[in-house]
Parts: sequence; C-alpha cells; structure tokens
Amino acid sequence: MAPLALLVSLYGMSDALTAGAAMVFFWARLTYYVVYVLRLPYVRTVAFMVGSGCQAVLALRLFGVL
Repeated sequence: MAPLALLVSLYGMSDALTAGAAMVFFWARLTYYVVYVLRLPYVRTVAFMVGSGCQAVLALRLFGVL
C-alpha cells in the first residue's frame, strides 16, 4: 500500500477517491488485526479482501483506468 500511495501522491493523482481508499485500507487492516486476534476466520477474510480492493483502486488510478 505504501508504494502505491507514494506513487499516487508523487504523480499528483490524489483526490477524494484515493484518499477514501487509503482511509478504508487503514480501517480494514485494523479490523483484520483485531479479528485475527479474536480468531474469526471468515470476518478476517472479508477485512483482508476489502484492504486488497483499496490497493486495487490505487493501482487502477495509477494506470489511468479510474
């Protein structure tokens, strides 16, 4: 996530979409950690996939798709 966020910022592609994706990524990873400690495997998978989706949003933004 950090390299994607840095590249988006470096190329001046930051907007509400990328800022929202970064914020959702943070909360998804925090949720992932808490759910991991509580040993809830299915919720953990959902939190991981949400975080991965946020990374995809930044990558697609870099490639000019979004």
